[in-house]
Amino acid sequence: MAHLWCSHGIPRPLDSPSHLHLTNYHQPFSSQAIPDAWPICRHHLELVSRLLHLHFRDCKTKVSGDALQLMAEFLRIFVLEAAVRGVWQAQAEDLDVVEVDQLEKVLPQLLLDF
Repeated sequence: MAHLWCSHGIPRPLDSPSHLHLTNYHQPFSSQAIPDAWPICRHHLELVSRLLHLHFRDCKTKVSGDALQLMAEFLRIFVLEAAVRGVWQAQAEDLDVVEVDQLEKVLPQLLLDF
């Protein structure tokens, strides 16, 4: 799965998945630093399809390609926004690391905004 991270320029996850080091950010992080469109590859669509099908009551339910693309884009934006808000929260707390605590603090407003 490492190739998914590298192929889109997304920073590789650290050994501990519960935090993100901010030492690479020399100035305040902004959403403008995020590319407008990371391409959604076949692997992303397969993952989104599998996630959707896990929650369907009828196993015969199908998802159109357009709906799958839209859902993948929505999830991409949601995850990026969560990461940015987590960084902002960590910076507001003068921390060098984004941990689960910062994400938990921004999640309620993020869910309301979406």
